[in-house]
Amino acid sequence: MNTTFVAERVLARIAEMQGQIESEIHRHVSRWQHPRTVGQWRTRVSHMREFAEKRPEEVRKHVAEYFGLPGVAKVRVSLADVDGNADSDGIDRDSEDIDSDGDGNSIDIGGTVLINSVDVREGFAWFGSSLGINMGSHTWSDGGLDRSYDEGDISIGEMVGNDGVAGNLGAAGEWTGIYFKGVPVRIEAFPDEGYEFAGWGVGTEILGNSAVVEVNLEGDLKIRPIFNKVE
Repeated sequence: MNTTFVAERVLARIAEMQGQIESEIHRHVSRWQHPRTVGQWRTRVSHMREFAEKRPEEVRKHVAEYFGLPGVAKVRVSLADVDGNADSDGIDRDSEDIDSDGDGNSIDIGGTVLINSVDVREGFAWFGSSLGINMGSHTWSDGGLDRSYDEGDISIGEMVGNDGVAGNLGAAGEWTGIYFKGVPVRIEAFPDEGYEFAGWGVGTEILGNSAVVEVNLEGDLKIRPIFNKVE
């Protein structure tokens, strides 16, 4: 729900597919008379857009009601220092540092954060009976099983991407996900090679300084990991 079925991603897919076939719809209508007009086809596409926009909220509402959960809360992760203050290593990582490798997508501020199965920097979700993810030179462990991710081995997890459309960090270097209150959320910081995790810049009173925490959300949470260069 925070990656594959984010409304923006689904809407972008609908627009992409509409653009690919729209020029042929009049021939389809002429031959098969179903739908009866191009306008009718466009109306049905509009219904798909409406479904994509409304579905996430309705699904979350249904799940919360079925399991008796108190609702949802937003988790915002900032991988950029947008407050103008220097981190503990004296570096002010502001928004202009977000795309330092120039690919329009990657964030290079010393590490990333995994929330449950979502890598917030890449916008990917990982699924599997025993997840194991190699974050560069680091391995994410689940249930005490430490494993390294091999791109050719999907048995330890399936990477579900967002095609760079939604779920990735925005222009301000922030990622936002929606989670259920009363359900533990696992949050883990992963430093890149050459960096070390130094604590949380926001939400310290909730998370402490541990790189791995489990949080029961009572309301919205904003966090920012601090990664220091290893000298």
